[in-house]
Amino acid sequence: MLAFMLALCLLGTSAHAQDVTSESRRQADHVTLMAGVFIPTQGIGQTVSVGWFARPDALVDADLQLGLVNIGLDDSSTSLSSQSLGLRWFLGNSFNGRIGLRHRLIEGDNTILYRIGTEASRLRDFGLDLAIGNRWQWSWFPLGVDWLGYFAPVVHTSVKQLALAQYYQLGLRYLSFSIGGAF
Repeated sequence: MLAFMLALCLLGTSAHAQDVTSESRRQADHVTLMAGVFIPTQGIGQTVSVGWFARPDALVDADLQLGLVNIGLDDSSTSLSSQSLGLRWFLGNSFNGRIGLRHRLIEGDNTILYRIGTEASRLRDFGLDLAIGNRWQWSWFPLGVDWLGYFAPVVHTSVKQLALAQYYQLGLRYLSFSIGGAF
């Protein structure tokens, strides 16, 4: 049994085994195109991103996120759209961290039950976008998960309805799944 385990360890460190890791597959690719879903603080959304490998361990990417969020004000219909430009840095095989700049727009109509009618709301801001996750790659097929993302607004360019601005001072994303292709 000990000889079998030793043989597996030796095979695991051979050059052939290293050629099939996510890290080694990134060396041949230059561009990625990904699509997926993300979960903001309350709600769900979809994302599309395109990236360019500046180095096998550094991906410059741009994304577009569209989603629906519930801000907790009675009956609400609120949309989220955002764009980001960032750098995803791979630490080892698949684990990575991302830092970027994001522009975010949250808008909709919030019906307040104790009032008649609706009150328009809008929040537009720019800020720092951070995430940690994993991205695995098989041949041309990458699969990515950002386990935790965080948006910290730096500049608000337009705010209507104070409750909306207070609720979204920090944008926490719990999960973001994406699949795509690498070329």
